[in-house]
Amino acid sequence: MNFRKIFSVIVGFGTIGLMSSVFAKMQGSLFTSSLEIFTSKEIAATNFSQFIIKLFCVWFSCVLGGMATTRIGGKPRENLIVV
Repeated sequence: MNFRKIFSVIVGFGTIGLMSSVFAKMQGSLFTSSLEIFTSKEIAATNFSQFIIKLFCVWFSCVLGGMATTRIGGKPRENLIVV
């Protein structure tokens, strides 16, 4: 069994979680209303741009996690596919 590939997946998930938290904290400090977007119906209905920013941050975190996974446990061709 190749432990490097297993370790790379664990690091990838950790990167996704860490970067999602960092982006959420940054967005919360810049736009305080973004912390309540999923709990308040009024904010969710009127603040569509904050929702798009949240989705973009999660997407970017997943891309960074995939890049970290392929850097550690992937082959050069797999690295090019992710990037």
